[in-house]
Amino acid sequence: MRLLMKISLEEAKNYLRVEHSEDDHLIQVMISASEELCSSILRKNLEEVTEEKEVDFLQTIVLFGTAYLYEHREEGGQESLVELLKALLSAHRRDVF
Repeated sequence: MRLLMKISLEEAKNYLRVEHSEDDHLIQVMISASEELCSSILRKNLEEVTEEKEVDFLQTIVLFGTAYLYEHREEGGQESLVELLKALLSAHRRDVF
């Protein structure tokens, strides 16, 4: 059993291939936004995820969401990101009746 670890700024910068520190705060905010989006779509806290395979998958998805937000930061609306995340996370989504 492994807990989902919060994505660090350094991990995200490495994934984004960002070497400067000018956008550090912005990237940190985008990590949090991506985590919140994923949590909302999954209908559960990311801390509830403990299966190693699922933890690895979700960490990659959070990084992907962070990268999308960073690369499209000047465009505004994130509807396409939300739709893409829904498609990627649908198999892991908690059913609500």
